[in-house]
Amino acid sequence: QKQHQHQTPVEKPDGCLEVYIGNLSWHVDEQTIRDTFQECGAIETIRFAEDRTTGEFKGFGHIKFQETESTDKAVALSGIDVLGKTMKVQYALGKPDVPKQEGQTYNSSEVSNG
Repeated sequence: QKQHQHQTPVEKPDGCLEVYIGNLSWHVDEQTIRDTFQECGAIETIRFAEDRTTGEFKGFGHIKFQETESTDKAVALSGIDVLGKTMKVQYALGKPDVPKQEGQTYNSSEVSNG
């Protein structure tokens, strides 16, 4: 059975600050994403997903904003053309259920001790 998850919009979680961006061009970089989403509001972090073994870009990522209203504006950009590909934007539903301890690919300084 094929799942048609692109047809079901993701409900916005309360206080959501993060969006998933998918179907990205292999040539996309952080500046392109910043330019694309600059009208949405202040961006805190941009993370691109990479293959744990090869380090290759997997074609999607996440943007964390400083204001929850910014995610509404970002999701409204879903379907626009970025570097020749139709970008998908959805509310990010918290952290994925995959443990991030080993093989973590995000160079993130937001590590919490608690």
